[in-house]
Amino acid sequence: MKMRNLLILLLLLPFTMKAQLANLDFEDWDNSINKPLDWYITSSGMYIDFNSNTSTYFPKETASHSGDYALKLSIWYYYTKDVAYQEASMDSKLDSLSGYYKYENNTHIQIYQGDTGITDTAKVSVYLTHFNVNTQISDTVGVGMQLLSNKTDYTRFNVAIQYSDTVTPDSVMVIIDPSYVKRYEASTNGVSSSINVSSILTVDALQMHNHDEEPSSVNEIDQKANYTVYPNPASDQIQISNFTGQISVFDMSGKCLMNAVQVQENEYVSTSQLTKGTYILQLSSNKEIYHSKLVID
Repeated sequence: MKMRNLLILLLLLPFTMKAQLANLDFEDWDNSINKPLDWYITSSGMYIDFNSNTSTYFPKETASHSGDYALKLSIWYYYTKDVAYQEASMDSKLDSLSGYYKYENNTHIQIYQGDTGITDTAKVSVYLTHFNVNTQISDTVGVGMQLLSNKTDYTRFNVAIQYSDTVTPDSVMVIIDPSYVKRYEASTNGVSSSINVSSILTVDALQMHNHDEEPSSVNEIDQKANYTVYPNPASDQIQISNFTGQISVFDMSGKCLMNAVQVQENEYVSTSQLTKGTYILQLSSNKEIYHSKLVID
C-alpha cells in the first residue's frame, strides 16, 4: 500500500534521514532550544516551525525511568500541543518498539466524540516504509501503534509491528503524541474538546526489538494472546472469540477507521464499511492491548 498522507507534516520534514534511530533514552539534549538531540518537536498542533525547530513546553524531565532524563510532552489549554518524531534508515524487519511512560490525562474535562464523552489517550506510532523504484514512491509496509492511558508510575508499553508486505523496510519513523485532541484521526471522527484540556505524557527508555530477539514477556507477541479473529480474511463481519472489550481498526497509513467499538465475546462486528485491503485490528481489554492483521477481501 502506498504511503498516503501519513501526516501532512511528514511530507514537509526539513531533515536528512539518519543511519539509525538515536537518543532513544533521551539522555542528550540541545539546551539552547530545549530539545532532545535527534528528535524533532512540533508545537501548537501538528506543524513544525521551520525557522526555530520549536522547543517543548517542558524542559528535560529529571524524574526519569532510567538514566538522567526523560521526555515530557503535553497538550496545554488546547492551543499548545507538543509532538515528537524521528525518522531513520532501516535494513531489517522491526518486530516492536518498547519503552516506559507516565500519563496524566485531563479526566475532569471531557473530550467529546459527537455527544459522547471520551477519555484522552496518548499514542506511540511506528511506520516502516520501502522505496518502490517502479513508482518512485515510498510504500508503507509495516505499522504499529499503541494507545496509552492514565498511569501515575512508569509503565512499560510495547508497540507491535504488523506487516502488509514481505519486503525489508528501508526507513522507520516513530511518532509520540500526547493527546487525541488535534490528532489526525480526531478531525475525521468528529472529536471536539473543551478549551481547557491539558494532558501530560512522559516517555523514557525506548528500545527497538528486531526479528531475531526473544521477547521479554508474552504480551510482546500479540499472536500468543488467547483470542481468535474469524473469518480472516473477512468480508462484511467478524467475530472475536475469548475477547470482551474495545476494538479499533486502522489502515496501513495509520488512519483510524473504527474507534473504540465495545464488543462482547463472539459478538458479530460489522466490517462492511471497510474496503478490500489490509488493516490493523487493535483489541483493548483489562489494561492490555493486542494487535492483529485483518484482511478484507
